[in-house]
Amino acid sequence: TKTVRIREAGDIAAVARQNVTDSAREECFVVVLTASHRVLRVHPLTTGTDNHCLLDNRDVLTAVFRHGGAAFALVHTHPSGDATPSPEDRAVTESLGRAAEVVGLAMIDHIVIAGTRWSSVTK
Repeated sequence: TKTVRIREAGDIAAVARQNVTDSAREECFVVVLTASHRVLRVHPLTTGTDNHCLLDNRDVLTAVFRHGGAAFALVHTHPSGDATPSPEDRAVTESLGRAAEVVGLAMIDHIVIAGTRWSSVTK
């Protein structure tokens, strides 16, 4: 995966989709990247309920550091089939982005995947 370079939100969705299952529960991943946005690893974070995934900023940032990342993208699924980001998705993105900045990491996006559809929380 280190040869894959992320240039846009669709690239993140394509890389992450390879790790998504048909679960009826939300799944959350972090795509760990180099400073030049090459993929180092897609790290599974947590599996939640049918409409919610508990996420701790510390767990996300620890995973990025553990895998030698300088940047990352958060990805989670919406089993409902609706890729529209929720207000909670936007709040998590804002909080995680601030936390990443404090420790010198770049959060480049947060992608919601719902079946064949996806959307960017940050765009």
